[in-house]
Amino acid sequence: MKPLFENWQKYLAEAKYESHSDISLFIADCILRYDSDLRSQADILTEARVIEGIAIITVVEPARRLGNQEVMRVKIKYTPIGMGVSEYTNLIKKKIDNIHGVLSIQIVRATRS
Repeated sequence: MKPLFENWQKYLAEAKYESHSDISLFIADCILRYDSDLRSQADILTEARVIEGIAIITVVEPARRLGNQEVMRVKIKYTPIGMGVSEYTNLIKKKIDNIHGVLSIQIVRATRS
């Protein structure tokens, strides 16, 4: 066990860390509508945060109840992975639309962070 620990310490001491400062981060300002009778806001946002490329989801305006649905404004910070920004933004929209309980998500604006 000791050689493994020593090798690990040596690896950490010699490892070269690459800078991620060249990664583009984008922010999408969105309006999310969901059925609060089917799923909670927390469950929906937790499932959305698992989508690859999404870094942070922030609730900008608290949910307002309209009948059996709730509407809230969120900001999504994301890094496009494996495709262009426009295509990846549309992919995020489709993936969030497919989350159980989500009625729709409208991306009002997407800009570079």
